[in-house]
Amino acid sequence: MASSGPLRIGVIGNELQGIRYRVGTLEASAEHGPAAELLTREEITDPREAAAALLDAGVHALVSTTLAGLAVLSQAQAACTPLVSTVPVPGAAMPYLFQAGPTREQVDRALMLAVKNAQHDKVAVLSLEGQPTPESEAAARGVTITGIETFAATATSFVDAVKALVAQNPQALIVNAPSPFAGPAARDARTAGWTGPVFVLPEAVGPQLHRVAGAAADGIIAPLPWLAAPSAMPETLPNASTVKRFAAGFEPANGPASVADGSAADAVTLLHLAFLGHRDRESARAQLQAMCCLGVTGVYNHARLIEGALVDMTAQAGTWAPV
Repeated sequence: MASSGPLRIGVIGNELQGIRYRVGTLEASAEHGPAAELLTREEITDPREAAAALLDAGVHALVSTTLAGLAVLSQAQAACTPLVSTVPVPGAAMPYLFQAGPTREQVDRALMLAVKNAQHDKVAVLSLEGQPTPESEAAARGVTITGIETFAATATSFVDAVKALVAQNPQALIVNAPSPFAGPAARDARTAGWTGPVFVLPEAVGPQLHRVAGAAADGIIAPLPWLAAPSAMPETLPNASTVKRFAAGFEPANGPASVADGSAADAVTLLHLAFLGHRDRESARAQLQAMCCLGVTGVYNHARLIEGALVDMTAQAGTWAPV
């Protein structure tokens, strides 16, 4: 099927900076009209309703930048419409579901390697309810989880939970939660008297972490793509030029790119390449399954980041650097 008009991408969620920037770069290089058209649903009260509206509008593909968007998996599947998630998907496997950025398995593996690289083998986990916890990967790496405390999405204080974890004598604390919660949790960990290392997930890293945690963010460790520290990225890596070009263009108007920004940009890249020259959803799904490309969060092979895309990094004064 020949290409007919712009690629119509429906976006569920409000992480739009990376998506809009990447679409803008595609527009700048397009020779014949707009390359992509975004239809967004930012304020989500019912993800299924948002997805239905986007599908009714005739989008060729969906991008979910929030775990709430995963509620629409069955709709995307029923409509034979590719869905690219920019947040790690816990245990879901469907023919039309794809991941931009690191998978949950890759995050857990990199997180435990970071703990071991820091010479620790006993960790406590402060986790958002419903978030998968890394017990299996911890066991595989010889790391003991001394305790897990969960909190609801409505939680406003983490002090008591941290104190309960500290009482079990861990060597390190893992905040197993995305961006909105990592900053307050890191701040409250210091308030609770925790002086040891704090590890966070890649999707927790962004301006909000430093803004909310303040000085408590200094010293935090996270497994991150080189996008978090583009100037330190070795030129020998195959996607070094891709990362540095993205960062140089993105930062002047938006500030340093977060992992969420990079994953969102990669979602657009994956869909752009999958629909290149056509607008057939089934053909795009097959293209995505075999997709290999250079992304800003890493190198994709069969629509999955290759191993080694995440590097141990530490925060200091609002910036990140390799450990």
